Amino acid sequence: MRIGFLDSGVGGFSVLSEVQRKAPELDKLYLADTAHFPFGPRPGEEILAIVGAAVRFLQSKGAEALVLACNSSSSVVEGLSFPIPVIGLIEHGAKAAISATRSGRIGVIATEGTIRSGSYDRWLHRLGGPSIYVKSVATPLLAPLVESGRTSGRAAFGIVLSQLSPLLEEDIDVLLLGCTHYPFLNHLFREILPEGVTLVDPASSVAELARDLYQGGEGSIEFYVTGSVKVFEKIGRKVLGAPIRAQRISLNLHF
Repeated sequence: MRIGFLDSGVGGFSVLSEVQRKAPELDKLYLADTAHFPFGPRPGEEILAIVGAAVRFLQSKGAEALVLACNSSSSVVEGLSFPIPVIGLIEHGAKAAISATRSGRIGVIATEGTIRSGSYDRWLHRLGGPSIYVKSVATPLLAPLVESGRTSGRAAFGIVLSQLSPLLEEDIDVLLLGCTHYPFLNHLFREILPEGVTLVDPASSVAELARDLYQGGEGSIEFYVTGSVKVFEKIGRKVLGAPIRAQRISLNLHF
């Protein structure tokens, strides 16, 4: 079984790593559309075109399903049909957050596009009912931190602190990471947030779904990138902790 992954950069490695851990036998095709990074501020029709082009490319490489390893694209394509099954993150992240909360007070951090869509708010209230309190905050500076490889140090700490500041007085007990780049900043989140706040990453639930739905393969991983191969391989090695080899491709977007 070959399964594809789509993200605007290395953030989707958080999902890829979880699927690799829980379903190592699956063959995986990872597409980083760095030429269009970041997805968050882009209009919905452009993201739909990117997802459509990614589906066509990955299907041509034998992918039988696509994991949208990106919350911005997941929020745009909810409910839409594609030639192959497309697994998004929003619903699974919301379910995990509802299961984790004790007080019913949940914080959500994500890109501007994901927050603007209201997808997490809708799912959290749909699953948790009117008693659930949700504070959603756009944190557009975090994904570029990860994409540049600057995930530690005083400057990174200051940026993360400034982005999380609207949540520090909200008395949340769960922080839902609504961008696949964010788990690579978990060490800083834990340093800044009050003790007892649970970090929820949708990747774990999506990995379990992929494991349950799809079987077979040899465990191979192929990487494709639409931007600089050199930069992607350099940051990818730092994020994954192992060298990677990528092939540069172009996506034909149909608006």
